Amino acid sequence: MTSISSPRLSPAPTKSYWHKRLFSHPLSVPLPLVKQPSTLTADVCIVGSGISGSSLAYHLTRLDPEVSIVLIDGRHIAGGATGRNGGILWPSLNASFTSLVDSKGPAAAASIMHFEEAASEATRRFILETPGVQDFAEFSYFKDGALMLFHSEEEARAEVADLEAMRNMGFGADLEAWSAAEANRRLHSSSFHGAIHYPRVGRVWAARLALALAMEASRAAAGRMPLSSRLQLLEGAEVMSVENMQEGEEEEEDRQTAAADGEADYEGGGQGHPIEEDAQGWIIGGT
Repeated sequence: MTSISSPRLSPAPTKSYWHKRLFSHPLSVPLPLVKQPSTLTADVCIVGSGISGSSLAYHLTRLDPEVSIVLIDGRHIAGGATGRNGGILWPSLNASFTSLVDSKGPAAAASIMHFEEAASEATRRFILETPGVQDFAEFSYFKDGALMLFHSEEEARAEVADLEAMRNMGFGADLEAWSAAEANRRLHSSSFHGAIHYPRVGRVWAARLALALAMEASRAAAGRMPLSSRLQLLEGAEVMSVENMQEGEEEEEDRQTAAADGEADYEGGGQGHPIEEDAQGWIIGGT
């Protein structure tokens, strides 16, 4: 059995710009918030309600119509990194494909790239095909795409070689390498050593995208159980331990322990009241 402890969350030093109007939109709906300490049983317990946790909850409700989920966050929906950054939908933005091939091998690198492209496409479809989400998350494509600009000859050679390696394995067909002359002509500059043009790069309000994913997961769960949703949210709670159980152990022993983390680090931003500081520790059991 493995126990993992995490430190208590400190209050955020500033209130995020992206939280100021997070819930002030007609699309926003109340989520099934757990307001008091209690014992809950669920098939899946997700720690963290940022883009990863909310997306996982959404896709689980689509894959399994009977799954029950508890979504826990130390602050509130998108209260961490997701809610403190703007969102850019830009596949392979941070990855060096050549380095990926060197470290993982060609087959694994190709698999990772396929996954990244599929994740980007799934995000795009969710935003554009779910009623109201494009407006809610303020998603749009940059009219002229986006550029990776090179500030040295060495950087230009490395990035163009990386693009060629991607193309040789079937990726990056829509990307365009610009020479130094082309980049500087288009940008009315003399500072750059070239660029790669990405034609399909989008911007999105990341915190609202996470909220939209959680709301859609909640709608799907409530649609199957109108009186008590199969997805429940616990805000302002700290996960104290995660236990890795051996196969065959009893259900009541398969548990995660959480304790209150006091008041949330914002005012009026959540969908309910966090557990008070003097609340007793409590247990979420998995099935």
